[in-house]
Amino acid sequence: MSIQKFIDFSSKTPNPNFSGVFDISPEDLRANKAQVKIIDVRRPDEWVGEFGHIPEAELMTLDTLPDHIDGLPKDQTIVFVCRSGA
Repeated sequence: MSIQKFIDFSSKTPNPNFSGVFDISPEDLRANKAQVKIIDVRRPDEWVGEFGHIPEAELMTLDTLPDHIDGLPKDQTIVFVCRSGA
C-alpha cells in the first residue's frame, strides 16, 4: 500500500490573507494526519498553553520559518497550524 503524498482536502477553502494558501477543517486534518507533515508555527507558550498542540506536529515558530524552508519536504503535503489563520 502506497501513501498518497499530496492530499486534496475536501474542506479546503482559499485563505483570505494569502493567495495559493488554503484553510482546512480540523476534522479533515484528523482524517489525513498520518499522510501529511504538520508544522505548528505558534510561539512556544502557545504550544504548551491552554490549546496544546497536535502530537504529530513539529514546532517551527513563524519567525524562524524562513530559516527552515529549504528543509521542508517538497514531495508531501504540508499543513501549517496557527491560532489566527493569518
